Amino acid sequence: LAFLHFDPRNTSSPPKFIPSTLAPHDRSVTVIESWTSSKSNGSSSNFLTGGLDKSIYSWKVNLSAGTPDISVCELHRRHTSSIQAICYDWTDQSIWSGGADCRLVQWSGEENRLVNEYRWENRISHILKPQCHSNLMLASVMSMSAQLRIFDTRTNAVVHAFGSHESSNLSRYVRPSWHLEGNLIANGTVSPVDSAGSINIWDIRMMSSDNSKPVKTIGCDYRRLVRTEFAPDGKSLVGMSTDGSLTFVELSQF
Repeated sequence: LAFLHFDPRNTSSPPKFIPSTLAPHDRSVTVIESWTSSKSNGSSSNFLTGGLDKSIYSWKVNLSAGTPDISVCELHRRHTSSIQAICYDWTDQSIWSGGADCRLVQWSGEENRLVNEYRWENRISHILKPQCHSNLMLASVMSMSAQLRIFDTRTNAVVHAFGSHESSNLSRYVRPSWHLEGNLIANGTVSPVDSAGSINIWDIRMMSSDNSKPVKTIGCDYRRLVRTEFAPDGKSLVGMSTDGSLTFVELSQF
């Protein structure tokens, strides 16, 4: 891994490139996530990496000295296949991970121990934590329908399962986005070659056990929409296709 350090006091200065010779994973790194530890001081940054080797490592980059000090330690190996998703839950300092083994693992970052472990029926591709719902998290799975699951971290029960109907399992590279205000969730589709893709937007306030339809479906000229992302101000949405095309959506109607 290599790191970039940005000076918040001088935003116009170029970032400082910090290379590392450490290579704890013996196979490719598949996911990286930042996290915060109460044991860290303000001059250090913490990252988590997961890989094809079924392991998760914790990295610490200390910038207090003149020369950056980078250290790494193994967190756990609870997965039996490649790790595809890592998410830090700041509400209880938990580290959630999901993988191709269909396992959802909750690990205590402060106590460095296993909290919970669950087996789902599908491979887990992404895990997202919204800023305004302290007890909810969103996971996406590789499935032909109901690819998105909102679960309650207090009971770990799935409270909503929704998605789009696809001709094959939705690729792990299709990543959803959760609006900063916490009500809207967007996700792209991967359509057959002879048809165009779309961006679906759901409103969790309108979901029920018998209604999980999107409140808006935005048709696109591109077939494979693999990434959707709400803008930081919450007023627009961008979708990215595998051919490099971008779709911009104004959200004033919401």
